[in-house]
Amino acid sequence: MLHINESHQYFKEGLQYISVTTLRDSWFKKFDVEETLRKMRLKPMGKYEGMTDEDIKQLWTSKGEVAAAQGTALHKHIELYYKLEPVVDTSVEYAQFLDFAQETLVPYEIEWMVCDPETRIAGTIDFVAQNKDGTIDLYDWKRSSKVNEYTQWYGHSLVPELSHIPDTTYWKYTMQLNLYKYLVEKMGKRVRRMYLVCFHPDLLNYQRYQVAEVDLEKVLNRRKG
Repeated sequence: MLHINESHQYFKEGLQYISVTTLRDSWFKKFDVEETLRKMRLKPMGKYEGMTDEDIKQLWTSKGEVAAAQGTALHKHIELYYKLEPVVDTSVEYAQFLDFAQETLVPYEIEWMVCDPETRIAGTIDFVAQNKDGTIDLYDWKRSSKVNEYTQWYGHSLVPELSHIPDTTYWKYTMQLNLYKYLVEKMGKRVRRMYLVCFHPDLLNYQRYQVAEVDLEKVLNRRKG
């Protein structure tokens, strides 16, 4: 049986599986803090004016931790909602989710852990909707206001077969959903559509993106055997 530990590592029958997000991140250049700071110093610093590099690093770390905690809380509350359990959440982003939840989606799975023993990849899908034709749609929740195809463009994927994929937040999330699709279809289900749904106080309401299908077969074949 597949299980996940407190460090978000997946295991099945004593074997460790690589997580979807870890694999996805390995396909793109790692964020270089020092290089980013060096480039920032070459132009007006704006809101960072008067701050040392250490001040900026600490600020980024703190903001990242807060954002991660808020994202985790939102995911948990959405999970509780679909499990018909009580939720106390007065945040703007949860109110946006409640607007989204008015859509007549038929839940198939919530926080669904999936894996492929052949490639040893595993992940957890936020929400899966059942379609009338027997297919399913995959949904990934993001507490973010800056998700589009060209925001914060840092080049392209490091993987030769994916060198046409831009290194942007949107495309990283697209790769994540396509990895989920690969795993689910290995399990015998057919995925019709994949959606990224964003909730954030800076948005007027939720934003939903239907993401593109990307053929990952050649890339993932290298993990077999």
